[in-house]
Amino acid sequence: GDFVELDLQITKDGHIITSHDPCLKETSNIEDFPEFKDRQKDTYVGFPYDYLYKDDWLIHDFTLAEIKTLKRKQRYPQFRNMMLDNIFQYMTLNETIELMQSMAIKMPRSQDKKYNIGLYIETKQYKMYRDQYNVDLAEKLIKFVGYDLETVEKSTGTIPVIIESFEREALEKYQTLSDLPRIYLMFNKMMEDESLTDVAKFAHGIGPGVDGIFKNDFLAVAKSNELQVHPWVVRDETLGTLEPIDENVLYYTSGVDGIFTEHPHLTKAAFLDYNKTVDEPKMEFTQ
Repeated sequence: GDFVELDLQITKDGHIITSHDPCLKETSNIEDFPEFKDRQKDTYVGFPYDYLYKDDWLIHDFTLAEIKTLKRKQRYPQFRNMMLDNIFQYMTLNETIELMQSMAIKMPRSQDKKYNIGLYIETKQYKMYRDQYNVDLAEKLIKFVGYDLETVEKSTGTIPVIIESFEREALEKYQTLSDLPRIYLMFNKMMEDESLTDVAKFAHGIGPGVDGIFKNDFLAVAKSNELQVHPWVVRDETLGTLEPIDENVLYYTSGVDGIFTEHPHLTKAAFLDYNKTVDEPKMEFTQ
C-alpha cells in the first residue's frame, strides 16, 4: 500500500494513541484487570457515529502508563486469526511515526515509487473530546514537535500525511491550521443528505462507504466538484460481489482515486492484474 491508515484517541493525561474505538473492551485484554473494574461504564458517542459502548472502558479515563499495561486483541475472532492476541501494546502516535521513519530507512521502497509510505490519519470523536474534555485534537495533532509533518512541503519528503474525519468541524479546523490534504469520511446517510458542492469548500476529497458510491450519480457529482474519492472499506468477509478479486476490480473500473482496504496484499495483486488488461488509464494504487 501507499498509506497506513490509523485512528487517534486521547488518554487522560493527554497522549495521542492509535485506536479505532474510544473504548477498550473489543480490542484489548482489559477484562483481565480487576483493578480497572470500577471504571467500566456506558459511553454514548453522538452524531455522526451514534453508537453506545455498553459496559466498556473509555480510553480517556486512563493514563498512558495504564493503557500500556494492556495488550491488543483481534476484534473479529469469529472470522479472523487470533494468533497475535495479547502480544502488542497500544502505540502512541509518536511511536508510530518513529517506526515508519525507521522502516523507511531499513526497508526503502523501490526506486519507481515517488514517495515514502505515508500516514492517513483519522481524528475520531473530535466533538466529544472538544466539548466534554476541552481537548482540540486538530490543534494537538498539528502542534506535534520534532517530526516536521504539519504541512505538505514538510511531510512530502519524509512521511506524506492525509487527514480524514467523519466530522466536518474537525476538517474545518484543520483548514485553518495546515494545508495537509483533508478527506471527509461519509456514512450512507451523510452521502444522501449532504451537498458535495458544500463539502468541496472544506475538503479535498471524500471517503464514502463502499456500498453507497454507485447510487444515483454520486461519483459523477464528486468528480464534477473536483473531489478525490477514496471509498472504505474493502474486506474479504463483507463483499458486495461474489469474489474478493471482483470486489477490488469493481472499484478500479468505477474511476475512484484510492481504496481503503483491510487486505492490501490482495488489493494490490488485483490491481496489478487489472493493469495488465487495460491500456488507459493506469491507476495508481493507494491503500
